[in-house]
Amino acid sequence: MTRDDPQMKLRLPQELKTAIEKSAANSKRSLNSEIVHRLHYSFDAETERSAFVEQLTILEAQNQALRADQARSAQLEQSLDGALRDNARQAASWEEWATQQFTDENTVYVLLDANGHPQSWDEIMAHLQAIGDAIGGKIERIDAAVVDPAMASNSKRAEQWMKLREFYRSKQKPEK
Repeated sequence: MTRDDPQMKLRLPQELKTAIEKSAANSKRSLNSEIVHRLHYSFDAETERSAFVEQLTILEAQNQALRADQARSAQLEQSLDGALRDNARQAASWEEWATQQFTDENTVYVLLDANGHPQSWDEIMAHLQAIGDAIGGKIERIDAAVVDPAMASNSKRAEQWMKLREFYRSKQKPEK
């Protein structure tokens, strides 16, 4: 601060002037320097308060967003739990149905693709061999059915079925 800085007259209550004089003496500053120092400090503190309030506002918004995310997570978790329970019930129901449907020891069930071809011929042949070994003899007959709604006619379905049946018959071991 220089002597060229602007000057102003200031009226203060006596008790405030006395407090400023004591503070100036304790900090070894002039009365003018103490007033200038305190004014600067008040503006710095105001700036800091504004920054703090701004930061607090941001944190409150983030906190609200986190609470909303937690609520959505809880809803999703409940939905997922419900879906898992439903899937478990459906799987148990399917297993019960499949057990009832596929318990005939003399029947082979083969998963076919959309073209009516088995997913794995080697797997099918291994199953047929295991069944033949289990019954202690040869497999007398293989029945297959191909159902594909996209096929044009019943004759086309029958043709596919005959090809599949012939394929399986050709894979049987010759009689000894």
